[in-house]
Amino acid sequence: MTQDPHQTINGMKILFGYFDPEDKCWYIPPRRFIFIENKDLRKLQGDFIQSTWFNKLFKLGDDLSFMVITVEQNKSAKDIEKDLNKLRNPFPTSHDIPYYLNNTGYYIMDQNIMIRSIRQFNHTSSFNFTLKSTINPFQTLTLKLIKNDNNPQSMFITTPSFTNRMSFSS
Repeated sequence: MTQDPHQTINGMKILFGYFDPEDKCWYIPPRRFIFIENKDLRKLQGDFIQSTWFNKLFKLGDDLSFMVITVEQNKSAKDIEKDLNKLRNPFPTSHDIPYYLNNTGYYIMDQNIMIRSIRQFNHTSSFNFTLKSTINPFQTLTLKLIKNDNNPQSMFITTPSFTNRMSFSS
């Protein structure tokens, strides 16, 4: 099997996951991040290059949790979703992460950030917001937040991208 160097690295793929507050479960969109390596800075950046890959409406009061998941390239997203939801927790926590997901970033956008983001929409219709992982100190997740003109107590979140410190083999 041929590896796409822009979607796998060292036999691993990196996926995006989010907790859906209405369905009360984790989902993994069917797209992979596109990679940009910077070996000089020992960083790996991954981008969802189209907003159609992930574009979700969230409301004030929703539990907003996200993951950037590193896993063997042959592991299916459906299997990972099943394992993330195995504990059947009514709200998201880092305890949902299966043991085999190494180098995973877990992100929480708390209500304070949601409220301040909604206020920011008084000045702009969209902006990027970067979160630090709560369990991986070397990983960040940047999300594009877009004003919802139909409901000022909600926003669209789209185009996730991550940065992570990586060890590169020659």
